[in-house]
Amino acid sequence: MERHALTPLEAKALEPSEPAAGSSSGTGAATAPVEEPRATAEVQEALVAQARERRLARPPQRWAELDDKRVLNTSAMLERRNLLTRMLAHLAFRKVGFDERHVRTIRDQARDADLVYVMNHHSLLDYLYFNYVFLRVGLPLVYFANKISMVPFRPLFRMALYGLRRLFRYFRHRLEPTERLAYGLERGRPALIYLKTRTLWPWAPEKLDNTFLEALLESQRERIAAAGPDERPRPIHVIPQLLVWTLNPDRYRKSFWTTVFGNPEAPGRLRKLINFLLNRRRAFVQVGKPIDLVEFLAANGDQGDVGELARSLRYTIHQGLSIEERVIRGPVLKRARRLREEILDSARVKAAIGALARESGSSEKALSKEIGGYLKEMAADFSMTYVEFMCMAMTVIFSRLYSEMVIDRDGLERVREAGRKAPLILLPCHRSHVDYLVISYTFYANGLIAPHIAAGKNLNFFPVGKLFRRSGAFFIRRSFKDNPRYGMAFREYIRKLVKEGYWIEFFLEGGRSRTGKMLPPKFGMLKIIVDAIRAGAAKDVYLVPIYVGYEQVIEEGAFTRELRGGAKKKENITALLNATQVLWSKYGRLYVNFAEPISCREALDRVGLADDDEDPKAATAFLHTLGYRVSHGINSVAMVTPSSLAASALLFHPKRGAAFSHILRRVGFLLELAHLKGARLSKTLEHSLKIHRQDIVAAKEELNASGLAGELLALGEHSPVAYARGQAVGDAIAEALGNWQKNKLVQSHVFGEDDVVWAVDPAHRINLDFYKNNIVHLLVPEAIMATAVRSTMEMGTTTVARVMEGAAFLSRTFQYEFVFDPDRGFATAFRETLAWFEDGGLIRRTPGEDFSDVRIAITERGADTMALFHRVLLPWVEAYWLLAMTLDRHADEPVTETALVKDAQTIGERRYQVGDITCTEASSSVSFQHALDAYAEFGFLTRARKGREKLITCTPAEDGEGPFADLAERLKTYVV
Repeated sequence: MERHALTPLEAKALEPSEPAAGSSSGTGAATAPVEEPRATAEVQEALVAQARERRLARPPQRWAELDDKRVLNTSAMLERRNLLTRMLAHLAFRKVGFDERHVRTIRDQARDADLVYVMNHHSLLDYLYFNYVFLRVGLPLVYFANKISMVPFRPLFRMALYGLRRLFRYFRHRLEPTERLAYGLERGRPALIYLKTRTLWPWAPEKLDNTFLEALLESQRERIAAAGPDERPRPIHVIPQLLVWTLNPDRYRKSFWTTVFGNPEAPGRLRKLINFLLNRRRAFVQVGKPIDLVEFLAANGDQGDVGELARSLRYTIHQGLSIEERVIRGPVLKRARRLREEILDSARVKAAIGALARESGSSEKALSKEIGGYLKEMAADFSMTYVEFMCMAMTVIFSRLYSEMVIDRDGLERVREAGRKAPLILLPCHRSHVDYLVISYTFYANGLIAPHIAAGKNLNFFPVGKLFRRSGAFFIRRSFKDNPRYGMAFREYIRKLVKEGYWIEFFLEGGRSRTGKMLPPKFGMLKIIVDAIRAGAAKDVYLVPIYVGYEQVIEEGAFTRELRGGAKKKENITALLNATQVLWSKYGRLYVNFAEPISCREALDRVGLADDDEDPKAATAFLHTLGYRVSHGINSVAMVTPSSLAASALLFHPKRGAAFSHILRRVGFLLELAHLKGARLSKTLEHSLKIHRQDIVAAKEELNASGLAGELLALGEHSPVAYARGQAVGDAIAEALGNWQKNKLVQSHVFGEDDVVWAVDPAHRINLDFYKNNIVHLLVPEAIMATAVRSTMEMGTTTVARVMEGAAFLSRTFQYEFVFDPDRGFATAFRETLAWFEDGGLIRRTPGEDFSDVRIAITERGADTMALFHRVLLPWVEAYWLLAMTLDRHADEPVTETALVKDAQTIGERRYQVGDITCTEASSSVSFQHALDAYAEFGFLTRARKGREKLITCTPAEDGEGPFADLAERLKTYVV
């Protein structure tokens, strides 16, 4: 009998205990190592007995008497191949991808089970590849494969020996193929089964044979029957696997080459050779979810007819393989014209066109032609050939632009798993035009189907318009509220993509963020997708929040110009040619992180919103929550980089310049906050912190020894941990500052070898603001709380009620600036942040008669940290205050939005020069636009379209006075 492997807990209990590493006492002082108690003999015996109760039964030995050397088997993989085979295999197969995660999966399965690999279509070439790669990575070689002979690939002397043995009848045991399969499994040797085989001719039908699956099931049944009452039968695990030579999706209409050379999914020898020669450098292996035959038999009735069970097993395997193929190749590909025709021919669209015709008095034929024109204008015409060309070009371009492209591999596997369940809606943040290319490139490079991408119509210009369209882009107009026919065409096109199972990528923010932080979500396209799910176009989709971040953005100069009030330049061929200049610069690392995918169906069920529920308020509330869940998910995987830390340290400083040592302390404190919040750090930061880990541990021990470990927030920049973390990443911060100095964004003043003061040029604070805003979401709750506390102080104290009212006002005012967690309401966030402030030593609470009467005071040690948190929010407070004052000046007459923003920026420049504000970035046009959105929601103003301009009209109060004088006065209290 073979004993079952011990669980990790059992193994740990049975291991002899080792002395613990140096630990700390309650006061933080180091103590002598203490040896942990060993497991008693009784416990050890009980664990061993328990493990033996679950031991695996050995498979029944049907051929125990056979001499293994005299069993004729020509299909086994070879440990030694002839010289020519080895040379050709190395040249042909060394670039084919076999991911390490697949190696781990197979090894894990092989520990307690016998493995049978399953592939759909018979291929000697694939078998030769797996022989090569299994040898290379050290996996067990396959003993049996149906319809395979490896004799021609043996070394010459072994081929000769084999011929002589056949001649002199050395092989006494000539088993049938199914018997050889069972014989190998009996001895724990892997097998490989091809479900379909074909003859020489490519157009000949494939042969289906279930006999090998039946043999597998019979072997598993025998193991179950032979297992004793206290034994587990040793399972057989079936592992579906694909060797993908081409990513081309199946086509709705078969090509001429398919007719001549056969189905590309089951290619003949010639087509297989062509695929191999063309795609061997891009080929890769995908391993599906293993099938445990013990569990399969238990679920399907292990006493049923073996033929029926084999057919059921074949279906399960096919289902697994088809899911993997769909994730890799996508659904059946239809040309844009075919999709357009199917949309216009659907009963749903015909009924809608009929209704529009009756409303407008136009003919249905004319409306159908108009809507068909809109569909032709927007629709993508996906071609994998164009995608491959684009990705090859991007490989060259990205290698010139970026020092490294860092992909979140674990997150990508979660995306792959979600793609197995339902179509994906990919929702990256939008910081650069490069974003359009990053996801398709990442997916193509990692064996996933590239998505259809929503792009603005402004990108449909010669010569890249067709290239983008054929690579999956569909072009939409920026606004079509006044064109219901275009809106209907757009809705039906998106619905069709969802129904067909295509993956879709669009930017929830709508446009690029010029400020470096998440913009509030736009809900139009998300609503179309949710409505399609509720209407039954698809059972479900998964929304995938994606963070795409840059250590330096290409468009930094353009963003700065636009934030200062400059007009956005139109995309055209001239702009494209000018953009080639960026290829001569380096922009650091590019990061792609994936948050947890969100099931749309599960989200609907979670709030109890039924598909037939027509309550518009419930649907709107659900859509709002879902959109902010996606935005919050993107923020949760945002990357903390040296540039974001350096920019934050400089911009949070209240004075003209900061010593480098002070900058490092502030950076260290920000890193500590990022660590406490589970933020992701760039490779540079992680590597630096890892190298100096001992220094950081020593600083923590020092903090514990001082008895101030509970006041980490209050100590802030003065904590020894902040100092240690800052020193650890000093080189990375110095490099970021040096790069900005070269671009004349910051200045350094040297007063000694270790005395350097860095100062930001006031005109360039807005440049650094972009990088600071990459991580500002980590500090927003603390910033709002600190601002509310500091602004409501009277005689050194305030009350919880006043702080809560102030925090609520700030949260509502800045609702278009920051993304708040929709699953964590204001009351919960306020209570948790207040408790954290008290636990961290920033504030001291004095009990009152009730909760609202509790008094709050800032501790002496926590004053600096509270001021730091306040300065996080200061640019937005100043921006909204400036706009409120500007609107008060225009309270009596309408003003265009362009003129209003320009006037506010002029006032902002003057106020900065006289010292009323300290942040030049407060004059950002984007902040002013968000402030207008908030003031419009408050009912303080109205907007009306006048040609291409928006006309702003202030709403008078009941007493005839405008609301902005009082609003400006209140906002001013948060500036101090």
